[in-house]
Amino acid sequence: MHQSQFLLRLILAIEVASAHPQSWGPRKFTSLVSFGDSYTDQSRLNYFGSHNGSAPPVGWEQPDNNNTASGGYVWGHYVSQYADVNLYNYAVSGAVCSNEITPRTFSYINALFPSVLEYEVPAFLADSKHKVSGKKFLDIPPRETVYSIWIGTNDLGNYAFITDSQVKNKTIPDYINCVYSVLDQVYANSGRYFVLMNLAPLQLAPLYATLENGGVGANHYWPDKPDNLTLTSYRMWEQVATANDVFKYQTPYEVLLSEMYYNPTKYFNGSAPANVTGFNNHCTLDGGQCTRLPSPDSFMWFDELHPSQRTDQVIAEEFVKVVRGTDFTMSYALPEVQPPPYPIAIRPESITRHEVIVTVTNRPEPWHSLDYSIEHAGTELFTVRGQPWKINQARMFHDRSGLPLFELRCQWYDSSSLCLRLPGGDQCILEAKLRVAMNAPRAVVTFRNAAQQPRSAQSEEIMLEVHTQDLYNILQVVVVQNRNVAYIHRITDRSVLAEGQRPPFRFRPKWTVRVAEGVDLSLIAVVVVILGQRAGLDVGDG
Repeated sequence: MHQSQFLLRLILAIEVASAHPQSWGPRKFTSLVSFGDSYTDQSRLNYFGSHNGSAPPVGWEQPDNNNTASGGYVWGHYVSQYADVNLYNYAVSGAVCSNEITPRTFSYINALFPSVLEYEVPAFLADSKHKVSGKKFLDIPPRETVYSIWIGTNDLGNYAFITDSQVKNKTIPDYINCVYSVLDQVYANSGRYFVLMNLAPLQLAPLYATLENGGVGANHYWPDKPDNLTLTSYRMWEQVATANDVFKYQTPYEVLLSEMYYNPTKYFNGSAPANVTGFNNHCTLDGGQCTRLPSPDSFMWFDELHPSQRTDQVIAEEFVKVVRGTDFTMSYALPEVQPPPYPIAIRPESITRHEVIVTVTNRPEPWHSLDYSIEHAGTELFTVRGQPWKINQARMFHDRSGLPLFELRCQWYDSSSLCLRLPGGDQCILEAKLRVAMNAPRAVVTFRNAAQQPRSAQSEEIMLEVHTQDLYNILQVVVVQNRNVAYIHRITDRSVLAEGQRPPFRFRPKWTVRVAEGVDLSLIAVVVVILGQRAGLDVGDG
């Protein structure tokens, strides 16, 4: 019951923040209290290790540490610096949310790693009641203190869920419930402002990545790691997706880290080229000898599992922005595109002569979500008018003069199968199939090429695939014959989605699309509208 009450409060707070983006967070930010694992710990585990497994005493003042799991300072240190706030850090390296779910042994002390629920929260509660010379040990005014929790890396990792090492009959939802139990206890102790940091994209970390993405075999974190890196990576991806889907109300650090992964030159400023698949600190299998590579600020990962100090600096910058009531300021600079081997089109008149960026907007005005507009440099190129009363959810595409171009229909018995026809026609000039499998394209589109193509082309039929670049389909790539001909970025900043509207807001999807030379813009418009059929289920109206 308490968990559901806390979740209701959290939902209400986020709804208010969504409608008024500048209003979330304390008016005055004085202190940060953090819970978590090695992604957050400064030196608390060091105390356990150097005191025969004994916990720090009540009122222990944790020293700062520039040799953490990041290879330097952790993100909380930088939040304290950037925002000039007190930092009370209860995170412990190796921690899980609860040892009743995924217990893991700290061999150095021959005992379980201290967990969030069984150690970190009780330690905080004890400190919150502690006084020194009549003065409270913690300076945590309810209206000026933010509480963060970032936990799950070890819960889902090796010797836990991914290796089926959890307590019998425990599942990922038990881990999620544990997180809410933690927050509920903090709320009962007058905590009012919370930042739930969702799971990092662990499938991109070298410890869990595929071989082609820098994945490693047996190592000092996982000496008996199985040889099938692809299976391990996809299983981790599925676990992260499952957990982050259950966390409906969260701060999407998975999205931030994915943004850094796919746009590294914006974030990593070392003397060497940016590196998001390798890592800085290389150790022997037993962990006895480690060597750090030069230019640490070039790396996204410090070692096989942990983000680097440079990554933590970016995390801290965005954390402060969230507390101050603004969205992540990621621009998702769209990656470079490649022209197809020859022009591709369903309408040759719309083939690009050079690379362009277009905006696709799911129009907020009607009560239904089937209308779209497609613009380039402020000029409307196409419009889409939906017919929601039809069982096939027909959508008619028009050019800028209002001339009808195509009609897009779903199968009445299968909304994931779509057909594009000419007005009044009965033949499909394009067919599409939406997919949901984690390792499959998000959409497969086939069409007969209406553009002139060389005699060497084996067939007039073209197959186009759309692949996601992250768990939330924020960035997707359109691939034709192994060439990335377009990148599609879904805008998530609600202040942008609400532009020009009056309450109640409709936060319908909007995309920016980078399109290569030689690609039909009407084809890309059709592809984005098809993808929008699924995106609209996630964004919702406010």
